[in-house]
Amino acid sequence: MTEESPDVPPEGATKSVRETYERWQTANNKARHYILTSMVDTLMKKMENVETAYKIKDQVQDMFGEKSVKNRFEATNKYANARMALSHYVRDHLIYMMNFF
Repeated sequence: MTEESPDVPPEGATKSVRETYERWQTANNKARHYILTSMVDTLMKKMENVETAYKIKDQVQDMFGEKSVKNRFEATNKYANARMALSHYVRDHLIYMMNFF
């Protein structure tokens, strides 16, 4: 799961090259299966067409990695510190607050 898919061995490839590729395929299928079955259904549906465990890991990391933690912290901070101005309507303030989520 730490490396991209190796190239498919050509027809005349040696037995060791074919076995290496087949071992990688078996390990990838097993890792992909474990990853997909441990996901929430909606995320699993989104990822079931991804071919390798490595690509699934990259996509999940993009979705929930450091950037999203930082963005979530900033949104929570803005939400917690938001104050309604005296001249604004409550409805407008609530709409403004809903934009944080």
